[in-house]
Amino acid sequence: METAHNINAAFACQQDPAAFIQQLNEGSAKFAADPVVQQWSDLLELTLEYSNPNPLTTDYNTQVILFASGQAAMMQQGNWTQGQLDGIDPDLDLGLLPMPIDDTSEDNDVLFAGVPNNWVINKNSPVKEEAKTFLNWLVSSETGRRYITEEFQFIPAFDSIEGKEEDLGALGIEVLKYTDAGQALTWNWFRFPSGMSGEFASSIQAYIGGKITKPEMYEQFQQNWDNLSVE
Repeated sequence: METAHNINAAFACQQDPAAFIQQLNEGSAKFAADPVVQQWSDLLELTLEYSNPNPLTTDYNTQVILFASGQAAMMQQGNWTQGQLDGIDPDLDLGLLPMPIDDTSEDNDVLFAGVPNNWVINKNSPVKEEAKTFLNWLVSSETGRRYITEEFQFIPAFDSIEGKEEDLGALGIEVLKYTDAGQALTWNWFRFPSGMSGEFASSIQAYIGGKITKPEMYEQFQQNWDNLSVE
């Protein structure tokens, strides 16, 4: 189980994730008092109830192998796993499930989606024009477009590049359908104080291992956030 993917639900499902994060920074919001955070922890408990017997020692590759080999029914990952899954079993019938935090269907039929990284050009580079030429070639040439969709299996950011299921895979197409329908919530760890993602992971792992209670997990969240958000 990926703790970064899991804890994101406590932020993405807020009415306004950015405002909630700002309130945490200001001290006007607290993890232990927030109802969405409490709903997220219920989802965490449900995940653990049905997870494999060794959640703390199951790394990424093991997780993907267990899933692709049929030893696990689902995993908390995304369309970036398509290539590895295809390498194990190209005939897998795949789909994506939302991560609901309560029983209301109207606001839980959503996926978490975002841009994981971007191409940028260093302003001090002596070859800026050449870099621009390459990036333009990448999104305009037949070869570049083929690499983006068929080789990298990236969901295209340009309307001029068509994302087909045979190229993106079932997972990429599923993400595309949800985002096109406006049924997507944000990934939020880039808004966290520097180092907070690791602290979340440590506290959640301690809770999973029975080293701390749920209130103590919330307390660790709060202490670490308060410490790391101080400028």
